[in-house]
Amino acid sequence: MKKISHSIHNTDNDWVVDYNGTGISGYKFTSKEDDSKYIFLPVAGMFNGLWLTNAGFGGAYWSRTLYDKYPNDAYLLLAAGSLISEHSERSIGMAVRPVITP
Repeated sequence: MKKISHSIHNTDNDWVVDYNGTGISGYKFTSKEDDSKYIFLPVAGMFNGLWLTNAGFGGAYWSRTLYDKYPNDAYLLLAAGSLISEHSERSIGMAVRPVITP
């Protein structure tokens, strides 16, 4: 496991069961410097090559960082009630959340 990115540590993260009344669970990351800035990552599940699994209960998001030891792997953030940074083969279907940074 890799230490979760420093940028995540600059946020307060909360597990949300019903985001804005949508019934969707996930993590809300709020900037420690400006609480009006946040991103919500729903637990979108994962595609294992045949079907979608864990939608609404867990999921993972790809990072842009490749894993040093295995060029076919990249780091990801697993979210299912807790946050874990891990790596996996990039051929596995995981969510991508594009974010524009200033």
